[in-house]
Amino acid sequence: MKGVRLDQLEPLHQAAGKLRHDANNAMMVLASNLELLARTAATDAARRQVARAEEAATRLDALLRATLGMLGRAPGVEVLAPHLVARDALPVLRAVLGARTPVELAGEAPAVPLDRAALEAALLRLALATAGKGEAGVALRLDVAREGDSALLVATPPAGAAETFRWPLATR
Repeated sequence: MKGVRLDQLEPLHQAAGKLRHDANNAMMVLASNLELLARTAATDAARRQVARAEEAATRLDALLRATLGMLGRAPGVEVLAPHLVARDALPVLRAVLGARTPVELAGEAPAVPLDRAALEAALLRLALATAGKGEAGVALRLDVAREGDSALLVATPPAGAAETFRWPLATR
């Protein structure tokens, strides 16, 4: 997305809700029909094929939800746990990186004021920069922790330097 201005993405941002609605409807039809096929599959081979199709539909649903969530999200600070934001972004990160580079998420941190859209964009930029680099099978690691009065997310790509995101804990 090099050279793309935020105002050029505004139509996608505005359409995300409608796209999410159509995607949900299509996934409901797909899931319902696969469930019916599973009930009527006569052979083990047919049941295995339906199970593979159900697994693929589940992965597609997660990817669509994560992608459309990112597209529809407006910038703004809210109180969120960084590991939950990273977890929700995993389907998109895995799709961008491909099977060659797994993504691992470990740890938790308390909720902090953060801009979810900015964190997602930073993780996506890191995944795009990482894709196809480094040794196959070496993961992009996302480690979340509390350190003193801060929450941290350390993203370590298979090749290159780690990036640290730090947020002060919310004060009461």
